[in-house]
Amino acid sequence: MIVDQDTITYKGMPLFQRATMSAPHNQQANMQDMACFFYIVQGKYEAVESHGSYRISEKEALLKRCGNYVSHYTNSENSEACEAVAIYFFPDILHEIYKNEVPSFLQKATQDVAPKKLVANELIEKYMSNLFVYFHNPELIDEELARLKLKEFILIL
Repeated sequence: MIVDQDTITYKGMPLFQRATMSAPHNQQANMQDMACFFYIVQGKYEAVESHGSYRISEKEALLKRCGNYVSHYTNSENSEACEAVAIYFFPDILHEIYKNEVPSFLQKATQDVAPKKLVANELIEKYMSNLFVYFHNPELIDEELARLKLKEFILIL
């Protein structure tokens, strides 16, 4: 069960989402064709999809193409809940951000890409910490800043 949730939107679409779930928590998702970045603040996460099963723990992330998948959230030894941050990469927003300079990663892929597990480095950890300021104080972020925060994150990746 989702206990607490915050969302930062851009033009009505969620860009950044933070959720705390009581563990264990299972969820089935059918999201449009876009990329997602899932970062685990506390607890553990497993995504089961067509490419297989992927597990990440605290301070780890999964960069993947969204679609049909099942999520399993579990607690860790340090907590009874699971907290995660999701960053969504909508194609329309990416094309808007890069309208004058289309990077190669935005060009159509000819093959399906498997999810990639990432271990957070200092840049990602600081970025996530900064993002929490906006989750706790939504009046500090407007759509222009949200768009810039997404572009900053893409540059960090």
